[in-house]
Amino acid sequence: MVKETGAAYIQFKTWSGLPIPFALQERMLLEIERALELSCDSFDVHVAERIFVNHSFQVRGYARCHFQAMKPVIGADGSVYLCAQKRTDPSGRIGNVHQDSLSGIWNGARRREVIDRLDLSGCP
Repeated sequence: MVKETGAAYIQFKTWSGLPIPFALQERMLLEIERALELSCDSFDVHVAERIFVNHSFQVRGYARCHFQAMKPVIGADGSVYLCAQKRTDPSGRIGNVHQDSLSGIWNGARRREVIDRLDLSGCP
């Protein structure tokens, strides 16, 4: 379906550290094999290597998340979340574009508070 829309590529990846039930992982890997057969000059199929490893842990050598600066999310209602992992989580909401400018939200006190309270142990 994605190829038929004219898209140039599709990417498959999992959230790091979240285990997938064995039966579902088996089914996913079969479907990924089918998807890889669709790769051609005009359509690439990208598969993140970690999708083949099914584990429930993640070792972090850091205590502060800097990736959030590259993955903010703006919801349909205008709510701005720190990152994709925090979307729809009230603790990750840093503002609303209908009430403030994106620049104001991004450089505001609420974003700094959310970053300072971010607990990486519960973050995928």
